[in-house]
Amino acid sequence: MSTSRKSHRKTRTGCVSCKQRKVKCDELRPSCTNCTRRYTPCVYLPTVPPVALASPASTASQRPSPATSSSRALPTHHPTNPGSHVTLAAQPSARPFDMLQLELLHNWSTSTCYTLSPDAREEYRIEAPKFAFAHPFVMHAIMAISALHLAYLRHERRDYYLFHAKAHHEAGLRTASGLLGSMNEKNCVPMWLFSTLCCMFATARPRNFGDFVIVGAKGDADCPFGPMFQTGAARGKLRDKATLENDVTASLRQNISDSGLDKETLALYNAAIDELRKCFAVVYSQTKPELGDVFRWLWEIDDNFIQHLHDKKPAALSILAHFAVLTHSFSSLWWMEGFSRHIVATVYRFLDHSHRHWVRWPIQEVGGIPE
Repeated sequence: MSTSRKSHRKTRTGCVSCKQRKVKCDELRPSCTNCTRRYTPCVYLPTVPPVALASPASTASQRPSPATSSSRALPTHHPTNPGSHVTLAAQPSARPFDMLQLELLHNWSTSTCYTLSPDAREEYRIEAPKFAFAHPFVMHAIMAISALHLAYLRHERRDYYLFHAKAHHEAGLRTASGLLGSMNEKNCVPMWLFSTLCCMFATARPRNFGDFVIVGAKGDADCPFGPMFQTGAARGKLRDKATLENDVTASLRQNISDSGLDKETLALYNAAIDELRKCFAVVYSQTKPELGDVFRWLWEIDDNFIQHLHDKKPAALSILAHFAVLTHSFSSLWWMEGFSRHIVATVYRFLDHSHRHWVRWPIQEVGGIPE
């Protein structure tokens, strides 16, 4: 006895990610269930209906009669030789717009680009999208920052935009991380732009207690900070001339020196303070300091110092609190809003009472810390 095979409907219109993974796609839009769960951008390829050859008889039978045609129907052209013509069963359909991505790009071009850096507004508005169209990882970074900006502006849909900001950020990281070992003249500028936007993302994203958003630039970082911190000749000379100790770094250095640390650990902390002192020299000597003048410190510090931060060492935490004073110079930017106070407050809570006086000055400079 033969058994009938149960038929099932195959689909060839699933999203790109599901096709690559060879899993069934439920084709929900703008994002299918699989992509939503995996925090993966959901992309659908356009579908083009097949071209059908029609015989004269079938063509004639498919023509609507006057009784059934709408009075507003467009006139139909009938060829003089009906036996030899080919007709299209349907016109190619346009690919559905991804309204979210259009919204994010529109927000970037009309709003976000003007809020990132006072001295580079036109570059972010015009040049950044050009690189993004040629390098998808830059486009993901742009989308991520724009989504964070909308989450900041539209509280009623905050979770929605944060979800997609994270998805675009992670998609960009996956691609850009593979290029770190093959930097060249063609991709160095896009990678620099990407690293800058990643730095902004790491600063602007939602913060939790204990989240420093500081992972270093030379080790396994949340983003490739490196190319962002190259400085011009004038600023480089200012850093080189920063030989005199100011009262703030001198006091910090003395407190750490008197804490009974071994020589190797003390040398690690002194090196971090030296780089911090150079950043202070550049920032405080400029009418309009640049972001790179501040975040350069992250590139210069030793990876072992980052480990001391993870281990919540009092001296490392105190140095980080002083770094937060530098970032406070840019607190008027939406993506830097509250960042410095968050760092100082987190450090203060991790320190025991015998070390909290080490961060008295940073607390004063950032306007106090929340209770």
